[in-house]
Amino acid sequence: MTEQSPILGIICNLRRHETGIGHTVNTAYINAIEAYTSCRPLLIPCLNDTQDVASLDPILRLVDGILLTGSRTNIHPRHYGDEADERHAPLDVVRDRTSLHLAAWAIETSTPILGICRGLQELNVACGGTLCPDLQSKPNFFDHRMPDTDDFDFNHSDRHDITIRPEGLLASILGAAPKRVNSLHRQGIEKLGHGLLIEAETEDGCIEAISVVDHPFALGVQWHPEHQTGVNEVSAPLFAAFEQAMRARRKA
Repeated sequence: MTEQSPILGIICNLRRHETGIGHTVNTAYINAIEAYTSCRPLLIPCLNDTQDVASLDPILRLVDGILLTGSRTNIHPRHYGDEADERHAPLDVVRDRTSLHLAAWAIETSTPILGICRGLQELNVACGGTLCPDLQSKPNFFDHRMPDTDDFDFNHSDRHDITIRPEGLLASILGAAPKRVNSLHRQGIEKLGHGLLIEAETEDGCIEAISVVDHPFALGVQWHPEHQTGVNEVSAPLFAAFEQAMRARRKA
């Protein structure tokens, strides 16, 4: 019997369309998955507070991995003991409910999970960590926000180096030598969550990658590999390792 390709559950974001609010995933993620894996994507909607997030569990039992995508929205700070102000906007509290449930479920069930940008932050908050809403205001930190230009390729190109922790999960995928990545975020990790390891940092101390201890593959990255597949030496190996972990999960 031919081995079936893994099913990858991808969280949606809420976006306003001409006819109302819709559940969407940026095509960059779908294109990267199609180009660099053989995974079959399954979009997971965000449930509001009138719906039980546990109702997603029968769907989750079908998937071999979870992708927590990036988003222009931020996690509501109430999830890590802070009050919201203009620094935290824009918010998407419906996604918060679903994504934090997915992160906790993936950790509990040892399901492979990859968090990208907001997804890294969701992994950290799900494990009891906190976030800094404006990294550029911290002493000796440089500006990690996307450049303010109309040049899409320039905005999403490499911005800085990351130093990778030797013998960690990320080093097993990319090697321990420094790598260059893009930078499109304003918020970042303040306090690391319980049971997490720092996998990579920038020179100014920004945490760029994390993993969950004693988990086969639970990785979060602060950059956006989906925008650089086929160009950056980081992107394709990262998606390939994620698929390998999902295939191992499927066989098990």
